[in-house]
Order: sequence, then C-alpha cells, then structure tokens
Amino acid sequence: MPAVGLGTVMRCLTLGNVVKTTNEDAFPVGKVVTGFGGVAEYSMLPISGITPARPDVPVEQNLGPF
Repeated sequence: MPAVGLGTVMRCLTLGNVVKTTNEDAFPVGKVVTGFGGVAEYSMLPISGITPARPDVPVEQNLGPF
C-alpha cells in the first residue's frame, strides 16, 4: 500500500452509521457498519466493502481489541 500523501485522507478501519444507501434491505439507514475507509466525517464505500457491526457486543469492540 502506498504512503498516504499530504492533504489526503488517512486510511483506516472505520465504524459508522449508514446515512444513505442503495440497498435498503441489507444496509438500511441507521445501521451500524464497519469497513476500510478513512479518517473523515463521511465515507462512500461499496456494499461489498462493508460489514454489519455485531449487535451483541459494545459498538467500539467491533473494531477489535486495539
């Protein structure tokens, strides 16, 4: 993976809420998901690149032990 350029979004594993979707059945607005996005207020990710967060654990634990 190339280095992050100056002034660009820092890549990272993200956790967030769906605010707009093209697949309301699988990922409705408000659903908590994880994916490889970046440090930003909003990200646009393909449906194939996101996973529903596990509802049976605290939300922050969906990112792993670190």
